[in-house]
Amino acid sequence: MKHLIVKHNYGPEGVSDDGVLSNPVQHLGSTTVMLRRETGLDPDNLKSFWRKDTPDGTLELIPMGIALAGRVAKGRSRLHRVPLSC
Repeated sequence: MKHLIVKHNYGPEGVSDDGVLSNPVQHLGSTTVMLRRETGLDPDNLKSFWRKDTPDGTLELIPMGIALAGRVAKGRSRLHRVPLSC
C-alpha cells in the first residue's frame, strides 16, 4: 500500500492561525512531500521518498548546497517516526 503526505509549512514562527488563514500565500514557507512505497521497495531508504520545496516550487537546498530530497543523511528523519494512518 502506498501513502502520500503533503505538508504545507507556514511561518514565520509566532504567526497566528488567523494570520495564515487570511493570507496563506504570504505565509507559506515550504511544502514537504513524502511518499511511502510498498513493502519490499527501497528498504535501504525505509521505502520512503521525500522532498522539500520552496514557495515558488523549486527544490530547497541546505547551506552546503545539498538538495532536500531523498535520503540526505543516514538515520531516520522525524517523518519516518510518524505513524501513517490512512
